[in-house]
Amino acid sequence: MRGTNSGILAITQQTSSGNAGTISINNPNSINIYENAAIAVNSQGTGEGGNIIINSDNINLNQGTISAQTTSGEGGNITLTVSDTLAMGKIA
Repeated sequence: MRGTNSGILAITQQTSSGNAGTISINNPNSINIYENAAIAVNSQGTGEGGNIIINSDNINLNQGTISAQTTSGEGGNITLTVSDTLAMGKIA
């Protein structure tokens, strides 16, 4: 993924009461998140934040984000299982 408008997102709106969804990615090779791309779960309403689960040999993060947020309720979890390399460059 590359660029500001690129990403995998599970987000609820401010007026919602439901929970944000879970993002689960199983990739045996590499996951690349560059130049403001994002993997994110976010509950902007009253529900709980979702979870992010990533399983991969390599994760390359360069000016991209992996985030779990909520404005109220309980925040989500981020679980990374990386068998080889977790590379973070510049401002991640």
